[in-house]
Amino acid sequence: MKIEAVEHLTYPAELVFETVRDKTPELASIMPNIEGVEVLSREEKPPVVHVYARWQGSSGDVPRVIRPFVKKELLAWMDRAAWDAEQRTCEWAIEAAVGQVFSCEGHTTIADAEGGAVFTIKGELRVDPNKVPGVPRFLARKLKDPLERFIANAIRPNLTSIAKAVQEYLDQRP
Repeated sequence: MKIEAVEHLTYPAELVFETVRDKTPELASIMPNIEGVEVLSREEKPPVVHVYARWQGSSGDVPRVIRPFVKKELLAWMDRAAWDAEQRTCEWAIEAAVGQVFSCEGHTTIADAEGGAVFTIKGELRVDPNKVPGVPRFLARKLKDPLERFIANAIRPNLTSIAKAVQEYLDQRP
């Protein structure tokens, strides 16, 4: 399933890029459905910065049909990102922290635009309901579509909420 999001920000692309790359744990407190982001490693090889982080989502939007099967650890994901400062792009890959229920790969571009920057994210989501702990195979097939929709609907707003959090974060700065 393809996931795409575009947001416009009122700050220069370079500042937006640096804020997302360097301040994501701080931005998490502004983002809905995110309990936190922990950077596990960061390696700088200019112009690229590699960041490996663990994101913890919240259970607020879990659909009733899959709620019995979704534990807190299933709402966490690992994020590998390569931030290229020269291109103002990020190649990223996320996967479920446990169970390999889903993975998503894509890239982010932060470009100059009139009056600020354009934040564009494009990715491809893959879901494997057979990997949800405790779900029998016959039920997993029935859960694939609602689970894929749930994960896509959870990821898509989180992708755009990063841009919105950057806007809010920078608005609060003197």
